[in-house]
Amino acid sequence: MSQIFNERTGAWRPRSLAGTTGRGFSLIEVVVAVGIFAVAISIVIGLLVPTVNSVNDTIDTNTANRISSAINSKLQSLGYSRVQALLYPASTNPNTVPVSDPNLLFANKTGEQVGTAADPVWGGVNNHAAKYFEAMLVHTPNTVLSATDAAPASSNISFVMFTVRLTWPAYLPDGTGLPTTVLLPTPRPQRRIFVFNAAVAR
Repeated sequence: MSQIFNERTGAWRPRSLAGTTGRGFSLIEVVVAVGIFAVAISIVIGLLVPTVNSVNDTIDTNTANRISSAINSKLQSLGYSRVQALLYPASTNPNTVPVSDPNLLFANKTGEQVGTAADPVWGGVNNHAAKYFEAMLVHTPNTVLSATDAAPASSNISFVMFTVRLTWPAYLPDGTGLPTTVLLPTPRPQRRIFVFNAAVAR
């Protein structure tokens, strides 16, 4: 940096850059700048949250679509008579069905585990850690396509058609964050839902 001689003081001093005054920012300017930055960051975060939620919803919906194949495979393995016992009438209000109902099916997040609430696959009736999707089989009787079968073991009805009401997440932590944290059922009105049709032949 070049220097200039001050004849009044008889000393050399650094030459200031062109157009600069040589003074720093005041406290008010700093506070205003920080405030503007904070507002801008808040706006950006506010725009990102809905986007992230939308992406998560899309991922879960795609997963639910894939889980439907795993549930359908499980139903086929259970057989006609067992599936008949799991059916809920179309008039059933899902919000009144307890999550411990033995006719509900559950699947883990990857679809590798599917079974009723009491199925040994979960490692115990009260072990809900892996239960992410809940499946309710809803039967709408139709005299042509899927009649009501009062005697599944001996009737001549060849198959049953029904709707699978898949909701998630089935359980969530109680929010305490303690080692004794338990998983509580998520109220069904607060869950995501995916519906698909299925059929099981005799």
